[in-house]
Amino acid sequence: MAERTKDAFNNSARRRLAVAAALAVGVATTPTEGMQTEYQASLLAPKAATPANLHQRPETLQTLAAMQPPVILREIWAEKGLSGEKFDAAFAALGDGQQQKLAQRSAAMFEQQGFADVMLKLAEGKQAKLSTVIERMAEMPAGMQIITTDYTRIAKEQNDAVWLEFQERAEPAFYRHLAATQEKELRAAGLCDYALDCMRRGLGPTNKEGISYNVDIDHLVERGGGGAMSTEKAVDPVHGGAPMYLVNHVSNLCLIMRDVHTQTKNVINNQQGLGDIAVGETKRICMAVPTDENRLMMLQKEELRAGMQPPPETSYFALGPSLLITRDLERLMRDNIAPPEEHARVFFEVQIEPTFNHTLKLWQALVASLDHGIENGTVKPADIKRTRDNCDGYLKPLEKAMADANMPKEAVDSLRDISNRIYAHLTPAGDNKSAAPKAQNKQEKRNDARA
Repeated sequence: MAERTKDAFNNSARRRLAVAAALAVGVATTPTEGMQTEYQASLLAPKAATPANLHQRPETLQTLAAMQPPVILREIWAEKGLSGEKFDAAFAALGDGQQQKLAQRSAAMFEQQGFADVMLKLAEGKQAKLSTVIERMAEMPAGMQIITTDYTRIAKEQNDAVWLEFQERAEPAFYRHLAATQEKELRAAGLCDYALDCMRRGLGPTNKEGISYNVDIDHLVERGGGGAMSTEKAVDPVHGGAPMYLVNHVSNLCLIMRDVHTQTKNVINNQQGLGDIAVGETKRICMAVPTDENRLMMLQKEELRAGMQPPPETSYFALGPSLLITRDLERLMRDNIAPPEEHARVFFEVQIEPTFNHTLKLWQALVASLDHGIENGTVKPADIKRTRDNCDGYLKPLEKAMADANMPKEAVDSLRDISNRIYAHLTPAGDNKSAAPKAQNKQEKRNDARA
């Protein structure tokens, strides 16, 4: 009996020691007020220190956490006031390996200003939301961190303006920047020669058939909640040119795996009620972002591939190129006067033909995605709506601009054929209305799903 009591005391003491060691690193270095401002400032000045490299945890901390039983996670969080039935349920849903990962990351999380308050507020809501956030934190890939930041909602019209600027200027510039400065790393990650050529031209990476790679450009500070970063402009110090919204600067963009973007960062964001924040209001949230050394690009070679995506995601890669061609044609038609046929052909061949041919492949990939999804019953009504919104906002304006600008008939016919095949899937049976949208060029029709 005495031995069992002694063992229990020793185990408890070891756990208390481990908890104290796991949290001690942040005791003297907890950031002061202004954490969100410091993080945003670090994005605009990439060489500045960030929370990730200001407070490095010793390697012994990770080893210590890994040696302790899973109960150490619950006790680490309880030391910071995060305890109770909901937290216990969330931890119990994790496997031992997930608990150990989260235990290793906990000290860095608690160094973030207001992290405990954010989690307590989340615990006031549904159990499923808290459990999902904790599970995604545990499953974050190496190279990501949890920060806290202020999410300040901007008006939809302003978000649309930021999004349009991103597609017209920031996105092409970012792809060109990566191709010029990170070619070796992009090749090592597994991108093919055609994909690199696309990026040099300011286009998203695809294979030669127009099938996109499973990557996204992520706004580290979100467009819809960037506050001043989404309303104020300055010249981007990386590629110059006319002033752009700060949130669209190269330093706020990262080429990231699509699953990490949608299933880690976006899922954590979406559990925190961002859609309920009124315009102009601010809410402190926790967010998954790449660490400083992965801020520009975070790809996983073993996961990177070109492959068919569901229709809305497949259409996404065609949006930017379609918009760029449409803008070129609108400038050509500035006075609504079509050039003579021979001049129009020269313009097409010299200015837009390579990008147009690539864009045809992208829309053709959408045909294949719709065919496959509908045949297998995997396309949902919401997918059809999002895809149609994309086509209404980008494909139809491109089709109209090509015809209005007197572009070569064979090019116009090729685009129209693909458009008809797409809209055959998007138009409900018995709908006799024209597939063309009511307002083809209105910006409010533009898809904003990747906020």
